Amino acid sequence: MMRPHSFICDLAAKVVRFEGRKFLSLKPGVDEDLLRPRKGAPEAALYIHIPFCKRLCPYCSFNRYLFEEERARRYFRQLRQELDFYLERGFTFRSFYFGGGTPTVLMDELVAFLEYLHRRLPVKEISLETNPSDVTPETVRILKDLGVKRLSMGVQSFDDGMLKAMGRF
Repeated sequence: MMRPHSFICDLAAKVVRFEGRKFLSLKPGVDEDLLRPRKGAPEAALYIHIPFCKRLCPYCSFNRYLFEEERARRYFRQLRQELDFYLERGFTFRSFYFGGGTPTVLMDELVAFLEYLHRRLPVKEISLETNPSDVTPETVRILKDLGVKRLSMGVQSFDDGMLKAMGRF
């Protein structure tokens, strides 16, 4: 004789196996509709992650890597290719938020990417994260000239002791 607990477990397993096939099965190929903007969808803003930092802060949980110049240059090239992929399929973006990592870690590549955005899209708004140590009057002028409307400074504290403890001093 089957115990009720065993019967319920067996039945539940059968239901999960049967129903799971509908929802969890992977179909080969790519659904082209997923790679095109939906008709009538609101305009999307785009977050662009630049995962490189001059040093890795112990408190930061974001996806980040220690800065290596060639690796960062390859990353920026890939960003342009990936954005081209979506633009060719009809996506458009006017607002951009660059986060990290530290987007200003390789200024010449960031400048080239911002210039590329302006050539390809009707850019309305750019926001960008940076570290206070990367900001100079010249950096601010360059970013402003390229349409950056907002800089988010990674000020973790104004207390020197706290900054030393975090490795930010």
